[in-house]
Amino acid sequence: MEVKKFEDLNLYLKGFEIESIGNQAVRKAQEENRKKGIPLVYSVDGKIYYELADGTITTNSPFDSESKTENKTEKEELPNTTL
Repeated sequence: MEVKKFEDLNLYLKGFEIESIGNQAVRKAQEENRKKGIPLVYSVDGKIYYELADGTITTNSPFDSESKTENKTEKEELPNTTL
């Protein structure tokens, strides 16, 4: 895949600014959800991970009624990638 290079440095700076704003919004939403006990959901290489309020990482959906009744939560780790 060819990456197009721009000669106008301002385009890159604007892109970095937009990315920074987006990253800040994501961190704020994650913090708010943790405080409210809402699980965070991540997709890494096509696999879904849930971060529970206590920090536990699992592939079992806390939103699925069967998962709640079984109450089996496996401790897992997210793959070492940037989220």
